Amino acid sequence: MFPEGSVLHATFAVLGTMVGAGFASGQEMIRFFARFGNQMYFMIILNTIICSFVLIFMLPRLAYFKQTCWKLRNELHFGKPFSTYLNLITQCMFWMMNLTMVSAAGALMNQQWHIPRWFGALLFILISCWIVSKGLSAILSASSIISIGFVIFLGLVIPYLSTSLFSFPTWQTITAMDDVLDPNLLIHPLIYTSLNIGLSQSVLTPLAIKLNQSNKHYKTALLVSLILNVLIMLTCQALQLLGTTQWHHEMPLLLFVKNHGQFISLVYELIVLGELLTTFLCGLFSILKSKSAQQKRTNNEIFIIGSILFGCSFIPLPWIVSYLYPIAGICCMVWLIAVFVIPLPKLSDTLDDTS
Repeated sequence: MFPEGSVLHATFAVLGTMVGAGFASGQEMIRFFARFGNQMYFMIILNTIICSFVLIFMLPRLAYFKQTCWKLRNELHFGKPFSTYLNLITQCMFWMMNLTMVSAAGALMNQQWHIPRWFGALLFILISCWIVSKGLSAILSASSIISIGFVIFLGLVIPYLSTSLFSFPTWQTITAMDDVLDPNLLIHPLIYTSLNIGLSQSVLTPLAIKLNQSNKHYKTALLVSLILNVLIMLTCQALQLLGTTQWHHEMPLLLFVKNHGQFISLVYELIVLGELLTTFLCGLFSILKSKSAQQKRTNNEIFIIGSILFGCSFIPLPWIVSYLYPIAGICCMVWLIAVFVIPLPKLSDTLDDTS
């Protein structure tokens, strides 16, 4: 759709990794932004600044070692004592995230289209494994297409459905949420940015290497941040118009869309399913890239990982919605701070260590 290596291609590829199922369903927007009422205006501005700064600073550092394997890159940067624990936590988060995506995809197809849950989960895994087997370029292409569709949907459909969308009503505040986050306004945008970048580091790292070669990382970072925060504003406005009494729903944004016809609801359901797919692709690729970049995974190994996730997808996981995002976000924030604080070693030193 866009020339490979262009700013727009990179922008929507990054958006495809950062805007996932939690965003599309409305759950992330409630948990990190909308529940703070009128104070969310300040939080969106703060998130724009944090996201822009982090991406501008982060992308060149991810490309520094020219190492596409996220695990080996962390070892070169942080050293083995610290990186061993950090990589273990990250690996667990990838498995938890993928398990959640498979379970959610099966539940979505069962609830909305009356497809058996096991068949929906199986179909979801088969499509995902096929895309991952084609390599990183196929993952980025799928993420770009889905993110473009999501941007068009939120940018055109949501304002069309809401004549009072930009009337800036008095937003209602929800202070009681069943998560482990302290209700501190300043920490939520940082955790949200850390969560998105930390969980997509395996895809962002090789993409950052390409961007660094053409010196387009700063343009991509600013454009990603601008589009992302416009989407956050649109989604939160729609959720506020929906009413806080319906925020407990698994897909609160679906309730807003469902009142405007079956076709629009179907388009939205497909977009959410697509965002589940992009998040799962990123997590599956991360698991496969847990060893050296030179060691390629076979299709049999992809099949084994997919089978394990399918077998575990029937475990009830209602608590993950409440605890996965905050815990994973805090862990990713530790990783993000470490990337900022720990200086990059000289490349000659890392070569000596690995030789």
